[in-house]
Amino acid sequence: MILKEKKTNLCLSADLPSLDEIIELSKQIGPNICMLKIHCDILNDFSMEKILQLKEISRKFNFLLLEDRKFADIGNTVKSQYTKGLFQISQWADLVTVHILPGEGIVEALEQAAQSINEPRGCLLIAQMSSKGALTDNEDYVKVQCAKKYSNFVIGFISQSRLTTDNQFLHCTPGIHLNNTGDQLGQQYVTPRQAIDGRGADILIVGRAILDSINRVKTAEEYQEEGYRVYEQLRHV
Repeated sequence: MILKEKKTNLCLSADLPSLDEIIELSKQIGPNICMLKIHCDILNDFSMEKILQLKEISRKFNFLLLEDRKFADIGNTVKSQYTKGLFQISQWADLVTVHILPGEGIVEALEQAAQSINEPRGCLLIAQMSSKGALTDNEDYVKVQCAKKYSNFVIGFISQSRLTTDNQFLHCTPGIHLNNTGDQLGQQYVTPRQAIDGRGADILIVGRAILDSINRVKTAEEYQEEGYRVYEQLRHV
């Protein structure tokens, strides 16, 4: 498992508009992360050539690529969004994020589409978001049952609390910051210890705390060390 091999439970949320910048950043921070989260639809310079270059870097430094697509349509449409169009997400993203608001058929459709890829693919179900007033914080039982039914494809959840004691599922918590408590647009932050101890997080998703820092590499190292130290201490890994 990448977490234990690299001693990191840090996911960098690289919400940047330049794929070139993300590529350069991944070369610097790759050793410190277990996962890199991007939004391909905000990139001004997306190309398959560049995204495959990022994929090569992820293999070199042993981290997963997460496309935060938040799929939320009917199964047939989602299949096309996943495999076709400009982004061809299935060709390069190890993981994608999924809402199950349309029903569990969305997960089944993605799993079927992923079977044509000769590499492992999976998804994270969006259980809870870190923004104030989010309407995702309900029907946790349904989400857990869906994850168990499609456990070959669902590897865990985007969450603010632990949904299940079943350790086969990872709980990935966004909104991590050592200092700030929130922003003007409703984002709510918690510290690594609060996320792991109080909210049952396995993976810490950190974005602006690293991206806005003067020294991104040094800050990433700090979050890696603090996050994994608390994780080891509380999970006894």
